[in-house]
Amino acid sequence: MTVVRRFVSGIVASIVLLPSLAFASPDAELSLVQKLLGIELPAELKQYTHLSNGYRCNPWRFLRTPKQVMIEHQQALLAGDLDRAMCDYAPNARVLTADGVHVGRDAILQGFMALAQLFGGVMPTTTGMHHTGEVVMVNWEVYTPAMSVPDGVDTFVIRFGQIYYQTVHARIVFGDGQN
Repeated sequence: MTVVRRFVSGIVASIVLLPSLAFASPDAELSLVQKLLGIELPAELKQYTHLSNGYRCNPWRFLRTPKQVMIEHQQALLAGDLDRAMCDYAPNARVLTADGVHVGRDAILQGFMALAQLFGGVMPTTTGMHHTGEVVMVNWEVYTPAMSVPDGVDTFVIRFGQIYYQTVHARIVFGDGQN
């Protein structure tokens, strides 16, 4: 009976309190959920909610659809919030590029940093997004004075609100982009 009472009171409290969390930090959300449910997150699951630099990811992100993940991922990148963008990846996500495979959030972050340097800080523009089930394809382009990518394509496999696989294709044209 105590378990049922705790469960019901947790649901009632979440209905009353969760709307107020819309602007709360991920730490505050995780803390409240743990208090409401009377549980502590097992150590082996913390890899899903914490980055290696100590940043805590939003615990509600597991409930997002693949399209929501991509929209929020792009918003984080456009805002320059790489920690939030890295939270979109599963701990052992894989990003496949023409140069090889980046495994894990830290390696993926290094790949992002290399692209940012190549693009001179200019963010790509999304030109299309298509999705079916857990697969999302994003078309993009970027133009800088030194180089351009007129036909970039990334494909993502997204499960439980996290990116597990990403492929990247980009035809880089150096110079004025007219060659």
